[in-house]
Amino acid sequence: MPTRVVSIVGSLARDAALAAAAQVGSTCVVEGGEPKPLPKGVVKRTILRRGGVVEHRATDADPLSLLMGSEECEYAILVGLTSPLALRILAVRGEEEARELVDDLTVAVTSSEEVDVKGVRFVPMGELGEFIAGLPVYPAWLNCGECGFKTCFDYLKAAARGEDVFCPPGEPKPTTLKVNGRPVGLVRFVERQLRELALAYLRTLKGVPKDIKEVELRIRLTGDG
Repeated sequence: MPTRVVSIVGSLARDAALAAAAQVGSTCVVEGGEPKPLPKGVVKRTILRRGGVVEHRATDADPLSLLMGSEECEYAILVGLTSPLALRILAVRGEEEARELVDDLTVAVTSSEEVDVKGVRFVPMGELGEFIAGLPVYPAWLNCGECGFKTCFDYLKAAARGEDVFCPPGEPKPTTLKVNGRPVGLVRFVERQLRELALAYLRTLKGVPKDIKEVELRIRLTGDG
């Protein structure tokens, strides 16, 4: 199942999708027809790999259902599809087109030249991959409320507003703590502080790689203290 899903809409959507996919790899790109409603005819699913492009065709399927069972897709990009619920990037030729497309799920706008849309971040096409990799994980669509929001759609809207969101069923908790072998629950503020402090100290040490993926630390306390 993809960990991050984004829909790219606009006249430059396909160019932006292919640019982003080339930057991050392990990406599924889905292209379809008219978005309202999504056609039940042919939906093309394109898996981009280093060795080339492999195309699959399926009927009676929407883009997200095609992607959810794929273990090859770390990222999923929907091209020109606005119906599926996903965060959106506007790939446009100018500000007028961007203003027509912007909505509550829009997280960024991209183009060949900078486009200024109030409240929307501009991301150059050469940086789209990095931006998508930093998006929140796609919700599990259980509407379980464990993220703090009533529904998964509310989670997505909060993510689009730039809020710090986390989907427990969708990804493992990034920071965990055990004291005397027992798990201790962390509120988000303490979790982030522990993580950032640890990374700050680690980056001062020789031999620590720049691209830190995971850290294991055990502190054994002895004596009366």
